[in-house]
Order: sequence, then C-alpha cells, then structure tokens
Amino acid sequence: MKKYRYILITTLAALFLSACSEGGDASFKDGITNISLASYPCQTPVDLSSYAALQSGDTVVKEDANAEVIIYHDVNNTKKICLVNGSAHIIRGN
Repeated sequence: MKKYRYILITTLAALFLSACSEGGDASFKDGITNISLASYPCQTPVDLSSYAALQSGDTVVKEDANAEVIIYHDVNNTKKICLVNGSAHIIRGN
C-alpha cells in the first residue's frame, strides 16, 4: 500500500512541476522572446498575413539539419518568414 501511495504522490508532484515550466511556442526570459516557427507553416498559395513578421535584430535558428524556411520581402522592406520543413525558431531581443 505504501508503494502505491508513493507512486501516486510522485506522479502528482511531477505533473504539478511540469505545469509550471516555461515551455510553449513563445517564452519570455531576460528580455529574450523565442518564437517557434511551427505555428507559421508555408502555404500555397502564399498568404503573407499568416506568416511571422521579422524585426530588426531577430535571429533565425535552425533546430535540426533539415530545417528550411522561406523569407519574403515586400516593397516596404517588411520581412515575413514561414517554415517549409523541420523545426526552427526566432530569437527576438527586447
């Protein structure tokens, strides 16, 4: 009986602690924002309104060797990015 109680308490503690973590698509820590590009897949036909906007100073980071992104520039020099395959994220300093 003590073994089952120990397993139950340990499982509940693990669930509680994991709910307090900083995961997710965007996290804010020390003035840095990480934006996952998984939420911004490339579409056909191209719909720039659904892509992530790049700002001055942003860094695009490939999370795996197969990651591929496309960056679009419009006439106003606005840059939009979408994810073709793999995984990548944007690091934005605030």
